[in-house]
Amino acid sequence: MLDAVVFSGGEPTADACLGDALAEVHALGFKTGLHTGGAYPDRLTRLLPLLDWVGFDLKTDYVHYAELTGTPDSGARATQSARLIVASGVDHEFRLTWHHQLIAEESALLAAHFAHELGARRFVLQEYRREGVTNAQLPAHSPLPAQLVERIRLIYPDLIIRGEICGLAPG
Repeated sequence: MLDAVVFSGGEPTADACLGDALAEVHALGFKTGLHTGGAYPDRLTRLLPLLDWVGFDLKTDYVHYAELTGTPDSGARATQSARLIVASGVDHEFRLTWHHQLIAEESALLAAHFAHELGARRFVLQEYRREGVTNAQLPAHSPLPAQLVERIRLIYPDLIIRGEICGLAPG
């Protein structure tokens, strides 16, 4: 029934015990996956040999990274992690969550170009969901602009759009 374990939630690479947990899961015969924003490229380097899949969460284009994340040098760390993931050969997808008040269309397009230039295999554009967000000032709904989707499809013809949770349409 179970063939893989994906480590997620917050930033899993922040946990110093993640490598041990990945090794234990592999020893049990399961595949392993990781959801990461790439905040700790040095740790990611040690984890990649233990992974079968990585979901990499781009936040925006490089120029706006620190502003969006509130963390200096976050763009440089995410860039280093993105390069490590692609170079590792581990199966992966790069994804970007869209909210019109947080990311300009041009920034989203630049992020897609960045992923493509690195050689990222899959690109996912995700609709914003309010679940777990503490900023109540953000509108709950931010539909993906059709023009943005079309422009990213020119880069990634097999672009994946995610806007549903567990098969239910967003409310």
